[in-house]
Amino acid sequence: MTRFVAHSLPSANISTDQPKYPMIIYVPGYSGTRSENQEKFEDLASHGYIVASADHWEVYGTVFPDGRYLHGSSVYAGETSAMLSNSNFAAKAFSRRMQDVRIMLADLDRAHAGESVLAGCIDTNNVGLMGFSFGGGVAAEMCRTNEQCRAVVVIDAGAQGADELLRVGLQKPFLGMYGTENGNTPDVNATSFFNKLTQDAFWILISKTVHSSFAYGYETTEPSAVNREAQVTMKAYLLSFFDKYLKGQDDHLLDGPSTNFPRIVYFQKK
Repeated sequence: MTRFVAHSLPSANISTDQPKYPMIIYVPGYSGTRSENQEKFEDLASHGYIVASADHWEVYGTVFPDGRYLHGSSVYAGETSAMLSNSNFAAKAFSRRMQDVRIMLADLDRAHAGESVLAGCIDTNNVGLMGFSFGGGVAAEMCRTNEQCRAVVVIDAGAQGADELLRVGLQKPFLGMYGTENGNTPDVNATSFFNKLTQDAFWILISKTVHSSFAYGYETTEPSAVNREAQVTMKAYLLSFFDKYLKGQDDHLLDGPSTNFPRIVYFQKK
């Protein structure tokens, strides 16, 4: 317990450094919990963002604020992959996720206008989306179709169910962050999507990473130097991207490959 340190506090007051803060909505991977990338949320919050995420219909379990527990329909990872490879199932799961995120946006609008701790503090017309794995396609499609969304980050993401997104592409700022589980070359499907992007688009590969390196608290559950360096790299590029497109603050990290982050083995921009 002497080594247990929390970086988040319940019922903390909103900082008065800015009159309003950009909002970032995170969409977890399929069956993932809303906290699967909490270390990234805390980092973004410490730099002046409000971050929100939700447990979706298929998560294994959710504890509500009043203590009630809802058991979900989560399955094992191997079964998940097989289920999402079915186009009908993927389309249904995708549609449910899209509806969840629409509800989140509406709730945040109400929170901003109401009497919650966030009242008056959310820049509701300056929203970023961020999604991991299955959640990446949902985040990108929501950003494409929602006027409040200004930019999107997809993290080692597929695009199951996002047929319209793949067909027409995206005309908003985009950052794709991928691993090298299959080698230091871009995925063919991701390449096809990136080719449809026309501007303000960035794509990076981070070496010595697998799919789960991008979530599940690798900074704490497997705190090796390699994993810590990967997390530092991810956080730097997330912050640089959202600062550039949600706050108009450019640290020029996205101008090109940086010697400060040697784990980036592939960098492409438009």
